[in-house]
Amino acid sequence: MRHRRRTPASRAGISRSRRCSRRRVLVTLRRLRIAVVAPPYFDVPPRAYGGVEAVIADLVDALLARGHDVTLLGAAANTAARFIRLWDKPVPQLLGQPLPEVAHAARVRGAIESLARTEGLEIVHEHTLAGPLNARTYRQYGVSTLLTVHGPVDEQLNSYYRALADDLALVAISDRQRAQARS
Repeated sequence: MRHRRRTPASRAGISRSRRCSRRRVLVTLRRLRIAVVAPPYFDVPPRAYGGVEAVIADLVDALLARGHDVTLLGAAANTAARFIRLWDKPVPQLLGQPLPEVAHAARVRGAIESLARTEGLEIVHEHTLAGPLNARTYRQYGVSTLLTVHGPVDEQLNSYYRALADDLALVAISDRQRAQARS
């Protein structure tokens, strides 16, 4: 008998037969408890630019519209989702520095562990670089991690994501990015 590895989608109650390969639409069979993690640099949605935070705001709104229980974690937010503030204010001046990413991941881990223990949680949807390092810890609570990769995937990032492949699922934002990740 051949056993199939359970994917984050199957653990979350998403039926393989309900997946539409052409549109890549997932139909859930039940309401999910999802934590969406935003980087600490800008408001969600952002005031003056598009970028990652605009994508996160649209995602949160769409998940809420579909009836999911969504908690957004970050520095500042103006969405209908429940919000957990991890920073006093956004820190755009620190964008590109490693310490804010690592500090943010540590703060997120504490918040996710608390949510998982007290309220239950099924999915963490990460949008940061360092956050996926917590995925193995989240698995101990039965929580799956999904990472949307928002930039180009070079050789170093490809190696990083491959090292984390057993702990999380990746989402590409374009066909080109998907092709880069496969190479």
